[in-house]
Amino acid sequence: MLTSRVKYFLAVWRKRSFKQAALSCGVTQPSLTYGIKTLEEKLGGPLFHRHPHVVLTDLGRRVLPHVKRMEKAAKAAASEAAGSGALSPDHTRRRISKGGDGSQHRLTLFHQ
Repeated sequence: MLTSRVKYFLAVWRKRSFKQAALSCGVTQPSLTYGIKTLEEKLGGPLFHRHPHVVLTDLGRRVLPHVKRMEKAAKAAASEAAGSGALSPDHTRRRISKGGDGSQHRLTLFHQ
């Protein structure tokens, strides 16, 4: 449910490395870097000092508590949804309903 850019931000913050963050997110480093740059453009400034070690900038420190709350809320929403019905292996909640003719129809309600 979190956007990839938010996941990337948290991964870089946790790993203190773009390379390690990319590995943990299952993406290439250029993809992760592009996502972070896009987020930085939207927020109006750099989120990380990149040399010699990756650390948060002032903007990054101000944004971090909000992003962590977003992550917590997304996990709570997924947990709530999982408690009210089964999630498929790809984290898509589906409801099966029977049509008047006995056929089954699958409705995708949301995708994490």
